[in-house]
Amino acid sequence: MARSKLFMSLLVIASVCTLAATSFAKPKPCKFNGDYSFMFWSTDANIAGLGYFTVNLTAPACRSGLVAPGGILDCNRPEHGPDGEAPYEFEEFIDSGTVGIESDGEGHMSITGSTNDGICGTGYDTLVLDISVVQNGKTVLFNSNGEPDQAGNDEDMMITGRADKCFSGNISGCYDVRFWNTDLPNPDPEAEDPGEPFVGDCTVCVNGAGLVTGGSCACNLGFGNTETLSNIVGGFYAPSLDPCQSSTNFMEFYLASQPLCGVLDEVVLDYVVAKGGQQVYGACDYFNGFGCAFEGYLQ
Repeated sequence: MARSKLFMSLLVIASVCTLAATSFAKPKPCKFNGDYSFMFWSTDANIAGLGYFTVNLTAPACRSGLVAPGGILDCNRPEHGPDGEAPYEFEEFIDSGTVGIESDGEGHMSITGSTNDGICGTGYDTLVLDISVVQNGKTVLFNSNGEPDQAGNDEDMMITGRADKCFSGNISGCYDVRFWNTDLPNPDPEAEDPGEPFVGDCTVCVNGAGLVTGGSCACNLGFGNTETLSNIVGGFYAPSLDPCQSSTNFMEFYLASQPLCGVLDEVVLDYVVAKGGQQVYGACDYFNGFGCAFEGYLQ
């Protein structure tokens, strides 16, 4: 009888301890929470951009939440400024937004800003995205949603892109960079076709102290299936000292031998850093007079 009472007492104590541990255990943080840098491009228009957003999902379910105020969405549209002037850049400060995610990581996100021009000059201050959260929340793939009365329904805003956890710190080494777009201005002013698609790749070397030290670029463009080859002879960049607040870091470098794609001797890129410095990606700055998107990997 004494052994039975002792067993029951130990069982009660164990149950109480288990209940206490369960009651006071902190919920695990949501994987898709925090600050993300992102890049996007249009599949049919001379448009690309980048920026950052902050996601706050509600634990423990982690299925829904908010986009926090304070992010930025920068959009380069070289031939789409107010009153038709070119080039032009639209900057949208993110005021709010919502997020909803299914158990498989698929979901949606809305981003709302407050400028008069709207997101990328569309006149709409809200952009709705279809998203896919991958790599345990480290990366988000997205594309525009066709829901009416929002920027993603604009004919030029059929966009796709990706976001990664923000990274701060120096970058150093050589990056293999590929770039592309649908429309490069024709260098021949008398040409009937005003623009052609182009693709290319560069090796861009940086020294970790804000300088571009060398590299090379090749560009394949539609004007007679032409290829240009250029040497990078120097330049500079803004180090990513803050994970997200300086979302649109820029890089500028100078070319010799041949202009890039037969057009530029000087190239300006807006970029963000991902994967702990292993990747860079972004968009051609509107200063160039044509748009592009690019992504690069550390050699």
